Amino acid sequence: MPGSFTLLPQPRSTEVGQGSFTFAEDLAITGPREWAAVVRRLLAPGTGLDLPGRDDGALRLHRDESLPDEGYRLEVTGDGIDVHAGDHRA
Repeated sequence: MPGSFTLLPQPRSTEVGQGSFTFAEDLAITGPREWAAVVRRLLAPGTGLDLPGRDDGALRLHRDESLPDEGYRLEVTGDGIDVHAGDHRA
């Protein structure tokens, strides 16, 4: 399917809701600088987007110490994507 992504590590479970989020040309990242660099390195080549860091970015990275190393929770809504992770390797 065009525009879809494969998640690695593969999630243990998923919940499909209503709606979607489309990557815009001005998509920016909010979160720890080191984590944003990892996301940029992984997504920029496939999307062609610059993915600058900004306080109001729609791709939001959050450290969640309740999650294990490499654990993550991904929430996609109409106004953005929130990635909650135990560390930057998620």
